[in-house]
This record gives sequence, structure tokens and C-alpha cells, in this order.
Amino acid sequence: MLRPTKALLRASLHILAISITIGIGVLSLVKPPTIEVSVSNFDKLLHVFAYFCLATSWLMALRNRNKPYLIIVGCVIYGIVIEMLQLSMTDYRTGDLNDVLANTTGAIIGFLLFNYLNKNILLKTNQQP
Repeated sequence: MLRPTKALLRASLHILAISITIGIGVLSLVKPPTIEVSVSNFDKLLHVFAYFCLATSWLMALRNRNKPYLIIVGCVIYGIVIEMLQLSMTDYRTGDLNDVLANTTGAIIGFLLFNYLNKNILLKTNQQP
């Protein structure tokens, strides 16, 4: 009974991860609306959050893989490619090294939190009789 439910959940996680990946790409390359925010470097917080979600969704979707750090490397490379595309393809966005650092920070935080939860909560739940 649980096997079909697990398969459906795994497929849903893949769809979620793909959707987040596409969403970040689209939102990073379209012309942004002009919104005044009084918080300094607020866009960097958005980058951290977006790449936290990206990394976490892919880590959950590909949970049984042996090398989760490759997912983080993929997220970082994706962030670099997006910044290079902003620099080369748009005249209303600029590639920014600080954005790459914020993206990397979000992916690493997602990785660390996922590993912590996976080792301390999920494994303990699976070990209980």
C-alpha cells in the first residue's frame, strides 16, 4: 500500500524540483517590476531563499543518490550560468558576483539543513520498530 504512495510522492518531488528550477530561471531573466524595498541587500536574501529552495527540493527528489554534494555543485553552476546569461542576454539585468555568493550560500544552507534533518530525524524515524 505504501509503495504506490511513495512513488507518487517521489514523482511529485521531481515535478516540484523541476518547477523551482524553471521558476528561478524565468524570474532571473525577465524584466523585474520596479518595487521599492527599504531593506538593504534585500535581493541577496531572495537569492539565498531561492537557492535554498532549489537545493532542498533536488536533495529531496534525489534523496537515494550516493553523492548529494553533486546536487549542490549543480545548483551553484546553475546560479553562475544564470548570472552569465543576465550579463550577456539582457540589458535590464546585470550579472553580479554577490548574487553568485548569495546563491551558493542558499544552496549550502539547504544542503546542511537537509543533511541534519536526514541524519537526526528521518533516520531515527525509520529505525523505530
